[in-house]
Amino acid sequence: MATFTKPLARLCDLAYDKLNKSKRRRNSMATLKDVAKLAQVSPATVSRVLNKNSVITAKTRHRVEKAMKQLNYVPNTNARNLATSNARTIGVILPASQQMVYSNPFFVELLRGINHVTSDNDLLTAVATGESVTDLVRSITMMTAQNKIEKFILLYSQKNDPILDFLAQSNAKYVLLGKPAKDSWNVCYVDNDNILAGSDVTSYLVKKGHRHIGFLYDDFSQVVQGDRYLGYQRAVIQEGLNEYHLGLSEPADAIGPPLRTFLKKHPQITAMIATDDLLALQVQRQLAQLHLPQAMSLVGFNNSIFAKVAQPQLTSVEVFPVALGEAVAKMIVNLSQQQNAPNNMITPHQIIERDSVVDLTIGEAN
Repeated sequence: MATFTKPLARLCDLAYDKLNKSKRRRNSMATLKDVAKLAQVSPATVSRVLNKNSVITAKTRHRVEKAMKQLNYVPNTNARNLATSNARTIGVILPASQQMVYSNPFFVELLRGINHVTSDNDLLTAVATGESVTDLVRSITMMTAQNKIEKFILLYSQKNDPILDFLAQSNAKYVLLGKPAKDSWNVCYVDNDNILAGSDVTSYLVKKGHRHIGFLYDDFSQVVQGDRYLGYQRAVIQEGLNEYHLGLSEPADAIGPPLRTFLKKHPQITAMIATDDLLALQVQRQLAQLHLPQAMSLVGFNNSIFAKVAQPQLTSVEVFPVALGEAVAKMIVNLSQQQNAPNNMITPHQIIERDSVVDLTIGEAN
């Protein structure tokens, strides 16, 4: 057995004492509650400071940070990440439609706008997609059940949408892009005034001398398309004109026959409005194959890249999708922070004139 001289034994005792004190210090490290007590705030306020919540005043933030420094408080990063990563994640739900989502740059622009706001607020986004409603529900279920995401942005508004029922049952907070199909007083949403936009673009064509104007759509279950059609209806009634409308729900390469039948039935039509640029471009390509006796004027919506690559370039209604994305993201952030904010916002629109509309008034005075 080893033996120690008295000085060496004393040295060992001091070393053990130092080690034990170190262990005690580690076991009694300052907690979030300790910081809250010293700063004279609630633990929730300390948590908000750690999460860089914008509702905390600079004075309170300084007091909390000073208390953390005095106590040598070190946040438990792993625990914070586990507890806050999901709380700081926004679910973004795209429509259950392969063609609508993957072929339309409108949604890319919306996501750009959302990302501007979430990045500024240190938030993450998780995107839910699906080629069917069943796929979409499955994706959202994983978000709510496994990832505990409780805040969502829906990038569409649809009649009789089972996704809204699912979110309501999950007690999730959500904001719609688009006017709700019902209960608009009780739902947070951001939208253009699509009824006014539909009326404005119809009146624009009337001022260009068009008296027989058709309206083309592909899905009236989408509230936005129904509203644009309602605006068109109001304008033609106000002008004392006849109404012509055609649904084109077929794939792009199959819209030729119904379009041909429609124009054969109504040869007096000189202009048509499509509910978005993608549909307008598809129609324009079909019109080129019909060899009509006169040029058909055509207008789209969204002022997307499709309007600029069309031949001729499309006149289109600009709805500012990046600004829409920013607005809907700000609304969900305010909702998350329980700030007093309006539950709806209407953004502007603008007709962008290009080469696809013939001015029939030119030469009338002669």
